[in-house]
Amino acid sequence: MKTHKISELISFAVAAIIAIGAVALALRFPHAPDAHSGPGSFPLFLGVVLAALSVCGIIQSFRKRKQETPKCGNQLHMLLLGVTTALYLLLMPLLGFITATTLLCMAVLMIHGYRNPVRAMAAGFIAAFTLYGIFGLLMNVVLPKGWIG
Repeated sequence: MKTHKISELISFAVAAIIAIGAVALALRFPHAPDAHSGPGSFPLFLGVVLAALSVCGIIQSFRKRKQETPKCGNQLHMLLLGVTTALYLLLMPLLGFITATTLLCMAVLMIHGYRNPVRAMAAGFIAAFTLYGIFGLLMNVVLPKGWIG
């Protein structure tokens, strides 16, 4: 086994251990019997998703036939994503959750090479309203209000 594959497996195993710990801690959060969700719902969800992704990564590592060499990320690309995320966090209180999230999704798609801005904005609106529905309506998380909501 090559060292890259071993380090990949160790990384996925560490992520799985962190996920198990997050789920265990989330289950210890208080939960009101009459509420549909409590403060531990989101960490529990994230822990389960992280555990599932870790297991998928471990399985995928074993299924690889040919070992690819890891590609170094484009530093400009990573810098653009970091600046975009920082702008998102700075502008969210001013623009609101839906508007800022729509612009973030659109910018990320454009940075990744998607060239149709109308479809990128439509995908951003769908993602923003989906997240708003999950967090704002279903889980009653207070989100910054802006032009749309």
